[in-house]
Amino acid sequence: TKSQLTDALLTGSPTSFKVSPYTTASTTLLVGTDDGKLLKLTNANGTPTWTDISGGSFVGSISAIEYGATENDIFVTFHNYGVTSVWYSTDGGTTWKNKEGDLPDMPVKCILQNPLVLNEVIVGTELGIWSTVNFNDVSPTWVSSYNGMQDVKVLDLDLRTSDNSVLATTFGRGTFTGKFIAADFTITTANSTVTTCTPNDAVFNFDFNANVSYNTVTTFSVTAGVPAGASITFNPTSLSAAGTFTMTIGNIGSLAVGDYPMTVTGTGTQTNSIDVILKVRDTSIGTVTMVAPVNESTGIAISNLVFDWNADTSATSYDIDISTDAGFSTIIETANATTNSYTSTTTLGIGTVYYWRIRAKNDCVTGVYSITQKFQTQNNCLSATNVTSVPIPDGTGANTAGTPATSVINITDNLTISDVNVTMDISHTWIGDLVISLIAPDATEIVLFDRGCDGSRYQGINATYDDAATATIVCGSPVSGTYIPTNLLSGFNGKNAVGDWTLKVVDWYTGDTGTINSWSIEICQNQTTTNSTFTNAPITVGTNSTYTLLQAETEATSTGSTASEQVYMLAELPTVGEIRLNNVVLLLGETFTQNDINTPGIVTYVNSSGTSDTDSFKVDITNATNGFLPNQQINITIDAALGIDDNFFEKTGISVFPTVSEGNFSISSSKFIGKTTIELYTIMGQKVFVKQLNFDKGNIEHINANHLASGVYILKLTSEA
Repeated sequence: TKSQLTDALLTGSPTSFKVSPYTTASTTLLVGTDDGKLLKLTNANGTPTWTDISGGSFVGSISAIEYGATENDIFVTFHNYGVTSVWYSTDGGTTWKNKEGDLPDMPVKCILQNPLVLNEVIVGTELGIWSTVNFNDVSPTWVSSYNGMQDVKVLDLDLRTSDNSVLATTFGRGTFTGKFIAADFTITTANSTVTTCTPNDAVFNFDFNANVSYNTVTTFSVTAGVPAGASITFNPTSLSAAGTFTMTIGNIGSLAVGDYPMTVTGTGTQTNSIDVILKVRDTSIGTVTMVAPVNESTGIAISNLVFDWNADTSATSYDIDISTDAGFSTIIETANATTNSYTSTTTLGIGTVYYWRIRAKNDCVTGVYSITQKFQTQNNCLSATNVTSVPIPDGTGANTAGTPATSVINITDNLTISDVNVTMDISHTWIGDLVISLIAPDATEIVLFDRGCDGSRYQGINATYDDAATATIVCGSPVSGTYIPTNLLSGFNGKNAVGDWTLKVVDWYTGDTGTINSWSIEICQNQTTTNSTFTNAPITVGTNSTYTLLQAETEATSTGSTASEQVYMLAELPTVGEIRLNNVVLLLGETFTQNDINTPGIVTYVNSSGTSDTDSFKVDITNATNGFLPNQQINITIDAALGIDDNFFEKTGISVFPTVSEGNFSISSSKFIGKTTIELYTIMGQKVFVKQLNFDKGNIEHINANHLASGVYILKLTSEA
């Protein structure tokens, strides 16, 4: 059969044709014209689609079109004087490169690429065959290559792919044959990208692949991209037979951190090149400064949360860890980001405190982690989405239901529901056929849309259903906006949210179908969040001592939470001593409760210091109402005066008697200790009594402190001696 192909784009006479050898299911045809157009016909053997892929600088009559190694590689020639005669595209005609180089101004009739050496191309011209071995360069170098044909006009070049033989058809001198062969030599490498850590040298290893008969001295050089300040050494500097050579780049310390593309060239009977990349990386890297979420912020979204930090110029990537504890023993997501931003793929728990940290890294060094930051997710609502498309089967007749289409979202958070909202994206060619409902985990089903907008071909629903909306549905294609559902979603109130929630779509009429593209659910609970009130009195302890934390000095309270529900997480450890729970050392991120503090001897501070010092630790306090009180610092004074060793009384000659009284006691000294300050402290560290005395050898001082309440007190003596 014959078909005439025409289109408004075809404004000139066709002068060249080429069928793509790569498209086999249909025919892709390229057509060149005498007015410089190159047209592409897709599905030319059926109903063709015409596209103009001409270059913006095409002038003249197209003489030949050829494909290269792929369907995107296209060669085009022109047979006119005074025009650019050779053009090449690597992207299927989207952009074009002028490849005429130093070819004389003359008509070009045909073109072929060596399939064995893609950098070698030949053209047939008014003056015989011309060839280039650096076609990929910006401006190729062409040489006359007619070899016995003289400068006869060459009209056509054909390639026999079985053996790469070339047939050249001339004007008036018959036909000639030749053959494409592989390159005399090639340069290859297994490590085209080398990373070095400044100031270390970088070494590239190359293979020089040559034909057995090749014996021409071939020298090596970098012909493009030499980094300013760097030194380049080849070893050996040349080869005349197959072998290996190296390129060493020195003086790396003079280079800025970054990537340096270079071209390594061998020059012998041919000129062949290979592109390589030098990556210079720093051996020092900074500590990342975190930006968002803001430290200690609350009400943070639970899904698709974006983490941002300041970029480090020496970094090529960043490690991010997200954890539910400050010690990162429970990491819920870890990733490596190549930019200074990361979007979490994990749906976080509501009302939950999370800790995150970042460290920068490159090929040479991994930095230290940033200061840990923390945030709390939103307390009252959660949302979840299902983006898996589900086809909606057609109804089986008039007002006869088809098979339901269902899509499920699983909720794991334990909420008592006070509000539910549903958003859906549904494609359908007649939404009046549809009944859409939501089914709770306990099988309660509420209809959201009941064959609304029937009677006209309204298509698609992209809407939110919310009891608090002010309008019923407004029909459109698609339906969009926020509307009151057919039956109120408050029917779910008071139920538990945990389990599978199902969106069900049923088509009740034959003839139209559609798809659930995606849908999401928002579930809220009524909860009053109350942050804890914290009593935080400074603590004074003795050296080399064990001190029990007491309720009177360390207490978190809040409405709606018991002492067992006031949870302290260690956010920063003490540096001198350690916190113990039941005499077990607590690590960063581990917890104790207010009830533990209220029980004597459970939570202790233990130090082995022999001198006076200061110490502190920090806690984040949460409670049953999702209250969050972060970064509370508990200060500790280690007082050597309170840490009396076994030989104290013998060395000082001090005696204190009686140690149990109604507030009257005496202090004597068998040695001269001079002016002495006497202080009494409560067990909580509060100073309640002070008196100045002067001790000579053998004197006794009587102290009256009977105004103090009954209890245990700590006596502190400070002497000038």
